[in-house]
Amino acid sequence: MTVALAAALATQTAEVAGVEVARALFGVVQLIAESAENVRVNREYALALAGRISDFVSIVTLELAQDQTDEWFFALENFRMVLTDAYSMLQEQEESSYLAQLLYRERNAARLKDVSDRIRDGFSVLMLQSHMELHKLANATRLSDSEALAELDSNYVEASKKAAPPAYSDTSDGPRIPPEPQLFLGRAAETTLLANMLAGPSSSCRVAILGGPGMGKTTLALTALHAPPVVARFGSRRYFVSCDIADGQSSAGASCIKLVARSIGVFDNCRGKVMERKIAALLSREPSLLILDNFESAWEAPFQRADAEEALSFLGSIEGLSILVTLRGTERPHGVEWTLPHIPPLQSLDRNASLQLFLSHADLLTAEEGSSTLRKLVDPMDGVPLALMIMANLAQYESAASLYARWEHLKTALLTHGAHDRLSNLNVSITLSLESPRMTQVPEARNLLSMLALLPSGTCDSDVLQWSSDAPEARRAISTLLQTALAYRTPDSPSRIRVLSPIREFMLSQYLPSPDSLLPLYSHHFGLAELILHEGTENAAPDAIAAIAPEVNNIYYVIQHALTHSSDPRPALQASVCMASVLYRTGIGYFDLLPTALDVARQAHHDDKAADLLRWWGSMAYHTSISASRTPRDLWTEALTLYKRLGDQRGVIDVTLCLAPSLPPDDAARSCEEMRRAAETLGDEVLAARCDGAQGAAHERAGRNERARECRQAVIDRLRSLGDSTKPAHAHIMGYNMFAVADLLLDAGRVDEGVAGLQEAIPVLRAGHKHTGVGEARRRLGNILAERGDAIQAVQQFEAAARDFQMGNSVRGEVSCWQYAVSAHISLGDCTAAERAVERAEDGLRTLGDDVGTYDRARLLLSKGELALHRDRVEAEAILHAALTTARSRDTDKTQSSESMLFTEARALELIGQLAEPEEARRCFIVAALVFRIYSQTDSVRVLTRLAHVLDGNAARVLLDTVIPPLRRFGFKPVLATALSRRREIVQTL
Repeated sequence: MTVALAAALATQTAEVAGVEVARALFGVVQLIAESAENVRVNREYALALAGRISDFVSIVTLELAQDQTDEWFFALENFRMVLTDAYSMLQEQEESSYLAQLLYRERNAARLKDVSDRIRDGFSVLMLQSHMELHKLANATRLSDSEALAELDSNYVEASKKAAPPAYSDTSDGPRIPPEPQLFLGRAAETTLLANMLAGPSSSCRVAILGGPGMGKTTLALTALHAPPVVARFGSRRYFVSCDIADGQSSAGASCIKLVARSIGVFDNCRGKVMERKIAALLSREPSLLILDNFESAWEAPFQRADAEEALSFLGSIEGLSILVTLRGTERPHGVEWTLPHIPPLQSLDRNASLQLFLSHADLLTAEEGSSTLRKLVDPMDGVPLALMIMANLAQYESAASLYARWEHLKTALLTHGAHDRLSNLNVSITLSLESPRMTQVPEARNLLSMLALLPSGTCDSDVLQWSSDAPEARRAISTLLQTALAYRTPDSPSRIRVLSPIREFMLSQYLPSPDSLLPLYSHHFGLAELILHEGTENAAPDAIAAIAPEVNNIYYVIQHALTHSSDPRPALQASVCMASVLYRTGIGYFDLLPTALDVARQAHHDDKAADLLRWWGSMAYHTSISASRTPRDLWTEALTLYKRLGDQRGVIDVTLCLAPSLPPDDAARSCEEMRRAAETLGDEVLAARCDGAQGAAHERAGRNERARECRQAVIDRLRSLGDSTKPAHAHIMGYNMFAVADLLLDAGRVDEGVAGLQEAIPVLRAGHKHTGVGEARRRLGNILAERGDAIQAVQQFEAAARDFQMGNSVRGEVSCWQYAVSAHISLGDCTAAERAVERAEDGLRTLGDDVGTYDRARLLLSKGELALHRDRVEAEAILHAALTTARSRDTDKTQSSESMLFTEARALELIGQLAEPEEARRCFIVAALVFRIYSQTDSVRVLTRLAHVLDGNAARVLLDTVIPPLRRFGFKPVLATALSRRREIVQTL
C-alpha cells in the first residue's frame, strides 16, 4: 500500500470518528504523501520521509482520543507547522523540472534529512507532554469505558427482545427491477466484495460505485443486485431507481425522493415530510436495498448538490435500508456515512479479462483471422468494458479485418449498439461526462483533456505545469479530470495522469486542441527529444535511459501530430531526426515515424532534414533488423546528393564514411583519406578520428593488416590527445577502435596481446553505451576461448554477447552469437545445446522476414552442417555443399561485403574437407588456407593443421613442424594436441 493511499484511508477513518484535529493532520499527511510520490529524483528519501510522518501522525491521533492539556496542544501546533514546512519543501521539489531535480540532487537530499530531523524532534516533544499526563488519561479512560459498557449492555437487552427478521427468497412478487447482466466478466473481485458488504451482518450498508464513462458501474450494481447472498437477504425488497430524470431539476432531491416513492409503490400526491414518513415506514419494516443509478444527474450541479445530499441523508437515516449509489467520477457525495472499506473507483480491465470479455460476445471470430487482428480490435479499447462489448457485438456480424479498417476510419463513432444512450453508445457516455457541471465549471479541463489525448503514456503533474500557461488553473483542471474519472492516476506510477484510449480517440476526433495551446506542448516534447538524444545516448548511464524511456511514446505521438497538423513542420522534423538517432543508437523507439517524417521533409523542401533522415534510415537498414524498401547504399547515396547540394561538409563526410564498406577496398581507403583531410580543415578532431577508423577498415579488407592497425591506433591517439576520451560520445569510438586493434593482433597471431586488448576494450565500449560494440568484442573473445579449449567460458561469452546485441537491436549480431556457440557446445559433447543454439539462430533470422540475405542463409547452413557433422555425415555433406553454393552467390547480397562472403566460403570448404576423401580434402583445405591467409593468420594455421592430416609422410611432417610453434604461441590447445598426435604417428611410420 502506498503512503498516499494509507493516508487517505486514515483520513476517512478520522472523518468517520469525527475527530477534526486528526482530519487536519491526516490532510497534511496526504498532501505530503502525494508530493513525495511526484518527486522523481531522491524519490526513495521523499517516500521514506512521508512514511515516517504518516507513522508519527498515526501515533499522535491515538493520543487525541484522550483529553489533553493546553501545553500538549501547543506542542501539537508546533508539530503541525513542521509538517507544513515539509509539505512546502516537497511541493517545491515536485514542481521542479526533471533536469532541475537531477542537478540539485545532493542539495535536496540534505534538505530532506534536515526536515526529517526537525519532525523527529517535534514528535519527541509532543510525546513527552503526552507521557506526563498518562496517569490522568488512564483513569479517565477506565471511567469512560465502564459507562460505555453499561450502555452497550442496556442496548443489547432491548435489542434481544425484538424478533429476528426472516430471510427472503426471490419468489414473491415485488418491484420490477432490470434483469441480471449476462456474461459479466472481469469484475469478480468487486462483485464478491459488494455482495458480501450488502449481505453482511450490518443492519444497513451504504456503498458508492464510482468510475469513468463506460466502466460498467450500472452493470456491476445490477450483478450485485441479483447475487444469491443479496437475494437471500432482501428478497423482493430490492429497488432500482434511475436518477437520469432528475438531471436539471431545480429540486433534484425532491425529484429523487419522488422516484424512490414510485419505485416502492407510493403513488399518491403527498409531498415533503409526509412522503418521507411514508417512505421511511415502508422501507424500515424489513431489510431493504435501494439502488440509485447515475446519481450524479441529481447531485453534480452546484445548485442541486445540497438538495440531493439532503435527500441522500434522509434515505441514509432509514433503519434497515441499504443504499447502493452509482455515479460518474471519483467523488462521493456528503450526507451519508459510507460503509468502510470504500470500493475504489472502477479501473479498466486487464488484458486477459479484456480478451475474455471480447471473446465471450464475439464467438463468431474465426481462428483464420489470427491473434494479431484480435489484438488490433481489443487493445485500442484499453480495457473499457462498454467499448469492448460493443466492439465484440459488431464482430459477430463483420470480419475482424473489415471491422478494424472501419475502426481506423471512424474511431469511437463506430462504438454504438442499438439505442442512442449512455449504456449502448460510447460517444454518448463520454459526452455526458464532458458536459457534466463539474467539467463546464472549469473550461480549462476540456482543453487539458484534449492535450492529454496526445500523450498515450500519460504525463506527470509537474510536466503539465511546464507546458501550461496558467499553473493554478492547470492544477484545478487536473483535479476536475480526476474527479470526473476522465483521467486517472496510473497504479505503477501515481504521479502520472493518463487518459484511456477510447476517451483519447474521442477527444482527438471531436475536440482537437487549438494551435496556440499546442505550441507549448510541442516545444516541451521536442525539447525532450533533444534531451534524450544527448543525455540518453552520449552522456547518461543506462539507468538514465530507463528513466526517459516512458516518455518516448508521448514524444512519437506528439511529433506525428505536429507533422500532420502544424503549420511549420520544421521543429517536428528536427525532433524526428533526434528520435531516429536515438532509435539507431539505443534501440529505443519505433521505425514507423521515419518514413512519414521523410515524406513531410520532401514535400516541405526541408532538404537538410530529409538528408539527415535518409542517413539514419540507411544506418538502421545496414546494422539492424529494420527493413527498407531500398538498400542502405541507395539511401545513403540520396543523402549524399542532398548534402552536397546544401554544401553541408559534415553531412558529406558522415555519409561518405557510411558508404565506404560498399566500395572496393582501395577506393574506400582513398575516399576516407580525402574525408580525413576535410575533417581536419573543419577543425573537427573527432570526425577526423572516425575517418581514420574507416580507412583502417578499408585496409583490413584489402589484407593490409599492419596499415589497418596503424590507422586504428591513430584514432586512439587522436582521442587521447583531446584530453576527454572518457566521454561516452568519444568512448564508443575509442572502444571500437581498441577492439579493432585487438582483433588485428589476433589475426596476426599475437593472441595474448589480442586477448588483453579485447578485455581492455570491453569496459570502454560499455562506458560508451555501445551495446553492439560490446557484443562484437565478447563474441570475438568467445571465439579465441573456444580455440584455446575453454569451451565453457566461450559459451558464457557468446550468451553475454547475444544479450548485448539484443539490447542494441541487432538481430544479425545476436544470430551470429548462437551460430558460433554451436562449435563450443559440440566441443563440450552437448549436441542438444548445439541444436538449441541452431534453433535460436533460425528464430532470429525468421524475424528479419524478407531482409534475410544470402550471407544469412549461408551462415545458418554452416551451423546446421557443423551439427550434422557429428550426427549424420551424409546429411552434413549435403548441407555444407548447399552452404558453399549459397556463399558463392554473394553478388545477390547487398548487406555484406564481398570479403565477408569469401570468408564464409572458406569456412564451408574447411568443414567439407573434414568429410571428403583425401584428394578432395586437400583441395578444400588449400583453398581455405589461402583465403584465411589474407585475413587471419590464426584461422590459416588451424586449416593448415587439418591439411597435414590428409597429407602423406614427410610432407605432413614438414607442415606440422611449421604450424606447431605458432599453435603453441596461440595457446590453441585442442588443435595443438591433434597436431602433436599426428606428428607422433608420422614419426613412428617413417
